[in-house]
Amino acid sequence: MSKEARGQSWSLARRITWGCALTAAVLACSLSVTKFSWLFVVLALVIGASAGALLGGWIAKHFRGLATLIRGMQAPSDAIEFGSDGAPEEIVEIIDALRQKLRDVSGMAQSARLVSSGLGHELRSPLQNLMGEVDLALMRDREPGEYRDVLRGQREELYKLVRMVDNLLALCTAHESRRNSTAEHFDLGVEAGIRLDRVREIACGHDVELRMDRIGSLECDGDREAIMLILRNLLTNAIDSSPEGGVVHVLLNGEKSALEIVVDDGGARVAPEERHRIFDPLYRGHNGGSLSHGLSLALTKQTVEIHGGAIEAMESPLGGMRFSVTLPRGRQ
Repeated sequence: MSKEARGQSWSLARRITWGCALTAAVLACSLSVTKFSWLFVVLALVIGASAGALLGGWIAKHFRGLATLIRGMQAPSDAIEFGSDGAPEEIVEIIDALRQKLRDVSGMAQSARLVSSGLGHELRSPLQNLMGEVDLALMRDREPGEYRDVLRGQREELYKLVRMVDNLLALCTAHESRRNSTAEHFDLGVEAGIRLDRVREIACGHDVELRMDRIGSLECDGDREAIMLILRNLLTNAIDSSPEGGVVHVLLNGEKSALEIVVDDGGARVAPEERHRIFDPLYRGHNGGSLSHGLSLALTKQTVEIHGGAIEAMESPLGGMRFSVTLPRGRQ
């Protein structure tokens, strides 16, 4: 609650204290008077009861208002707009706690929707490809080399499945991971040089050249695995979007106060009016782009924001899309 709100609202305990103090003062006055002392006691009781009734009605009004708002909710996110001006501090604390819990509920509900959508859409295509290749291979006897080709194709589809499942799980557990993750000190340039072998294999399999430049100091403090996931998702997204013989270029820039990751590809461009939606989970777009891109980009944006950074999509000098990520060197 803001300082202004705290200044405008009275604590219930404070109100009760003042009420008791007033009653005690009246009683003390009555006891100090010999004549008409019982009259003063009765008067004190009447005043105390009236003050208690007014106080109880005032408290009940706020709780009834809170109950009415809760009953009128259509979605968990509606509770975020609760008004709390003029309410007691204790009720405002209840509203704040309720807001936070309902944000968590809203996040879990969104995660459940993502899982159901992902299972229904993301996983169907690679599974159908695997089934089709197996059925085709079993239609007749083949040479060993042909079976190896089938297995290579299946391995590629299995890698896609693993990536999709990883992204789904990461999206669903992002809020929990944020609470439990710990910041590590590491060098992003060193990590990228060591841990992107699988991305290089994907680029080679798509006949795409992967170029990487590193400048400046790339040391930072943050969630190592989450930041590497950002880099991997951007690179695999760019590779999948690139034509055969294309180029994907990544720049890791550590010359500024914040780290910068810039990934360029030569694939299809996204229309300017659609760019604000390409980070929506499972958004396909008018050009029928791969759904897995939308999922990976949604996860990337969420992870970037959790780390206090920003991501932007724009046209690339290579002819396709550029994704620029800015991350603070310290965990926010």
